Amino acid sequence: MYKFEIHRNPNNPLSSSTYDDQIRYYEALYRFERNINPVWSDLSIKHEKDDGRFFFREHLDGDLTLIGSDYEWANKLLNDVGEINMYRLLYLKEYKNGSWEIIWTGFFSIADGEFDLAKCSVTFKELLVFDKYSVVLENIEKKVNLIDSPNIPVFYEIHTYSYETDISTTQEYYGISGNCTTPSAPSLIFVLEAEKYPDELEKWTLYSKKTSYGGQGYNGSTWSWIYNITLEYRRDIAYANANPDVSKWVLIEAGVGGALNKYARHYKDMDSLSFNVVQYSRQYEVLPLSTYCTFRYATNTVILPSDLEVENDRARLFTAAISLIIAEFSTINSYESLFFNGVTNPITGTVNRLNNIVIFQLSDMRPTSDAATLGMFSFKDVENWLRMFQCGWYIDEYSNIKIEHRKYFDLGLSYSVATNGLDISSNQDVLNVKTISYTKDLPQQESMEFAYSNNQDFVGLPIIYHGNIVNRREGSNSSTLSFSNLSTDLTYITSNSDAIGKDGFFMATVEINGLGELRVPQTNGAISSALIWNGFLSVANLQKDYWKWWRSISKGVMNGAITDFTEKNNIIQEDLIVTNCSDFNPYHIVITSYGDGKVESAVLALKDKRLTLKLSYGE
Repeated sequence: MYKFEIHRNPNNPLSSSTYDDQIRYYEALYRFERNINPVWSDLSIKHEKDDGRFFFREHLDGDLTLIGSDYEWANKLLNDVGEINMYRLLYLKEYKNGSWEIIWTGFFSIADGEFDLAKCSVTFKELLVFDKYSVVLENIEKKVNLIDSPNIPVFYEIHTYSYETDISTTQEYYGISGNCTTPSAPSLIFVLEAEKYPDELEKWTLYSKKTSYGGQGYNGSTWSWIYNITLEYRRDIAYANANPDVSKWVLIEAGVGGALNKYARHYKDMDSLSFNVVQYSRQYEVLPLSTYCTFRYATNTVILPSDLEVENDRARLFTAAISLIIAEFSTINSYESLFFNGVTNPITGTVNRLNNIVIFQLSDMRPTSDAATLGMFSFKDVENWLRMFQCGWYIDEYSNIKIEHRKYFDLGLSYSVATNGLDISSNQDVLNVKTISYTKDLPQQESMEFAYSNNQDFVGLPIIYHGNIVNRREGSNSSTLSFSNLSTDLTYITSNSDAIGKDGFFMATVEINGLGELRVPQTNGAISSALIWNGFLSVANLQKDYWKWWRSISKGVMNGAITDFTEKNNIIQEDLIVTNCSDFNPYHIVITSYGDGKVESAVLALKDKRLTLKLSYGE
């Protein structure tokens, strides 16, 4: 037994001052208006995924026709300029266990009706769903400004080096005395000429010390051990008309002929560090003294790169950017993610490299640009960016947006063991369904591309599949995931800042060091094996880490090498009919006589309660 209720929102939507028209989505604002008694025969509720996404929505299929007094009411609304714009909901209720239970809700708009004035009837063929996804999907292209999110400093390397070098040599001899003995445990190998690098004047900071063994030699009377000692000093350099901060910066070189002045400060602004590098110590092996005497010879090479590292304070946390856009959706509480926020990534099983992702407006990667004031993006952009990780989103029962890898959805909202639902393996209706088929959309290759990429790991290689079930038809045999407004190749961006556009975004992973600083790390590229900056977000490494799950076939070529994959469900079983399934959950696995089926779509007919399933299976 069913009934249909119309509820009206008394608030005038034309007076709303917000983009998402918030009164539309607050269900508590609606008030009962009337019952209607439509003519219907084929109504069903269809569970299907929305536009290639991972979550299900429930759509009402079939025709609803209003006649008699219901038609007169609808026709009156049609001719009332004020009332036709008022928001209304249709509640479809079923009588269960002694009470009326809402089984479907949709927006009811008179404009959706097809009026037959001769027959005095109006038919509604498809009503717009009203559910927890409505507020997001109806406002998914709304733009917000990334710059409104709090900015944070991020350190990263750039590769347009300007070296300042100074080479000096000093020698310390041991064992030159007549008895040819070596001092016990000598600690002094090299004495720095302290007056040559005054701390407070030129702001040099010792960055690294390295000693290498240069072999043995004979100076005519004595054998020698040769050590090359390299001390690397760094300092921050600024070019400006005036001193940026007199407490930290000193003038190194005055500008001539209108050129900017050159100022220096301690590397990473660490002025408070103790600057004591008077001596350098190391442990060494003592050769047999009875054979020969020894001396040490040290060569000091001082490398002074002026701009190896950048501190860019215009970054925004990706999670903060997501929260910024979610705040625009009036009925959504917050954002959650095991994939991005967990200590261990649930796909790689290793330390999560994604729990500190930052994003820049692209022009903020230009060292000479003013800070960006606009970085407009939408949840549609976020949704697209998530695809690089094979991630999607859904809304949980607490009205939180949850972002997870597709494995989570494929296992029934779980990263570990598949969540089983209906067990219909012995149902006679199911046993009579024997027809299965393969999907016809398995591409021969899949590619991913970002804006402004040059390094081979960031350009990447397509994933290639072989075999007789792969689609080789021209025009449909390849699939490309494109991110036209997003860049990840740090070296290319910093080395070609004048060549890149001003619109779009740059994304990077960062790690927190012992000083609490966020730094863009290096990692080995999955193609080149070389260390690359921001390599965790290169095409090659994204594929290696997150794209082995759910590929077209069980083996293929990834990053130029044969790779084992988890195969997607390519076997399709349609028109599988089940009865009495009130506990049906489309996210859960359906156990049939054929195997463990994943729900692709499901249609519940209201008259006879028969559930028609479309399931997919792996081989």
